[in-house]
Amino acid sequence: MANETQLTLPLCPPTPASFEQFISDEANSATVRSLRHFLTAPNETLFFIAGEEGSGKTHLLTAACAEIERLGARGAYAPLAEAMRLSPELLSDWEQYDLVCLDDLHAIAGRNDWEETIFHLFNRARDTGHRLLISATRLPALIDIELPDLRSRLQWGTSFRLRMPDDALKRLILQNHAHQRGMHLNDQLTDYLLRHHDRNLSRLMYLLERLDKVSLARQRRLTLPFVRSVIADMASERQG
Repeated sequence: MANETQLTLPLCPPTPASFEQFISDEANSATVRSLRHFLTAPNETLFFIAGEEGSGKTHLLTAACAEIERLGARGAYAPLAEAMRLSPELLSDWEQYDLVCLDDLHAIAGRNDWEETIFHLFNRARDTGHRLLISATRLPALIDIELPDLRSRLQWGTSFRLRMPDDALKRLILQNHAHQRGMHLNDQLTDYLLRHHDRNLSRLMYLLERLDKVSLARQRRLTLPFVRSVIADMASERQG
């Protein structure tokens, strides 16, 4: 990905994901298939993914970036919720990338400077034959974009809405993610996390990362008392 540019901004993508790691039901699998087709289909400019936090939007955007580079092209990723702290000029020349991934578009809704910049980026990307992959919590017609021309452009492409995973799918996702990190998350621990922790998948993933770091630092394996203690420590940190 465009690491050097992003580090200078500084904007660093999350850990690159892959399409193969995206565990989904049939409805979301159809979105993945369409997205993979979009990356190589001729005369395509925009692909839009809507979904709640924890539905997998960021995973798919970073997977697309990794895939486009595997195909020998260049990708760039911007988490717009974080980019809000910076000037929209950071996107001024991003039409040079074969694929530009803009995560959480809803974060810049109502910001005239950002809306203008993304509108012009869309036009330049289309003129150069490059692609935009955009995510938000809602479909394009439902986002509070104030610039009419941008609102119109966002509805030109293909749009999909990701379904939130049910508990059975969350179980598979959590255990698969833990396995990738070299952790053993048995059914008892998985059930405990789903019953007693925030059910948002993004925050569950963050908890797994925290458990991984603490278990390595303390040389502890995952047990129910250990998991409870880490969750209690996190709760104390939030309160303090």
